[in-house]
Amino acid sequence: MRKNMKSFLVLLIVTVVISLFHWPAYRIYGVSHNYDTTRGQEFLKKIYSDNEKNEEVKKAPYKVSFIFKNNKMNFKKDILYKDNRLYISISDFIKYFGLNEKINDNEIEIGSIVNVNLRDKIFYKNESKTSLRGDIFKENGEYYMSIFDLCEILDLNTYWDYENNKIYISKNEANKSQQKIYGDKKKKGYIRFEDFTAGDVYISQSALEKVRKVADYMNENDESFSVSWVPRYISNSDKIDNDISKEETMENSNFIFTLDYLINRGGNIGLHGYTHQYKTTADQQKIFEEYFKIIYEPAIGIYNKKIITSKNNSITKYIPTPLSYVEDDTGEGMLNRIRENKNQEFSLFYHLSIEIKSIDVSIDNNGEIIYKYDENSILKKIVSLANELGYRFSDINEI
Repeated sequence: MRKNMKSFLVLLIVTVVISLFHWPAYRIYGVSHNYDTTRGQEFLKKIYSDNEKNEEVKKAPYKVSFIFKNNKMNFKKDILYKDNRLYISISDFIKYFGLNEKINDNEIEIGSIVNVNLRDKIFYKNESKTSLRGDIFKENGEYYMSIFDLCEILDLNTYWDYENNKIYISKNEANKSQQKIYGDKKKKGYIRFEDFTAGDVYISQSALEKVRKVADYMNENDESFSVSWVPRYISNSDKIDNDISKEETMENSNFIFTLDYLINRGGNIGLHGYTHQYKTTADQQKIFEEYFKIIYEPAIGIYNKKIITSKNNSITKYIPTPLSYVEDDTGEGMLNRIRENKNQEFSLFYHLSIEIKSIDVSIDNNGEIIYKYDENSILKKIVSLANELGYRFSDINEI
């Protein structure tokens, strides 16, 4: 019975992921690896195939308006919805930016900016190619794309006003005052943003906009990061049970939008349990190895201080966090541990609920989204000190 329960927990976790993300994205999560014949990999492929058959496109289940330059964007076609992502007719959306679409056999040309490959679901821009995070499909004679992918293509920011059911759109202006960090960063460090979930502080107004600003900072400074995501937020005391694969809300759509954003800024999304309300055992870790090539915690029973490879399959890596976590709003304890770090992995975790206190987001009189990010935030101090010591926060998939 206990073994069946462990397997059931794994099934819940991977099913939630597959219900929200396309198969190519699994490389980002560390789910797809080179032992494709394991039971776990065969299971993943099967439920992915089943999920593809059950995907449903429908009208947005809640009212929402898009605001650009303080004016409502009036779309001729319905706003559609699938897997907690909002979809808009491409031609309807891009006309507000003076652009037209040109459709060729397997390609959509958006102005002279971007070419979108319909078969491979990728877009080409500035001599680079990027996979679409959402889908692209034809409905009632119009091609639709997710609002996230449209914003990526056109370099747009969004601010989700939950109270008034509005999404503000503004051009993403490069932060010219942002001081980039340079240096001889040869050694590898690892940072994980902890307990990211569609609940608590993260569903409050402007919280996710602030999280996206953190991702911008890391990306601009060539620093990689991981995110420990709790797919289902449960608070028994508040009688809240929010499963983003099922609950159709504006807040959850913004959360999926933010997950997409983190990935496109170099983030690796990892599963932090299913509800964050049970502890991992050595037997569970052995089952997880069937599904994941990276487990971002020490191996139970070994409690390694450096990265090790599992003896069970000779593939799965266990990444510890011997520097522990930021305990308070000063970060001094973490900075001291970094300075004193010796003979163990340069690896730590940090709750973004602390970092976003250093960020303000607002809408100005012209409808533009304004960001203010304190140069003395804890994360910026950590990154600066790591760089001084010759470390760069690296991609866990390159281990």
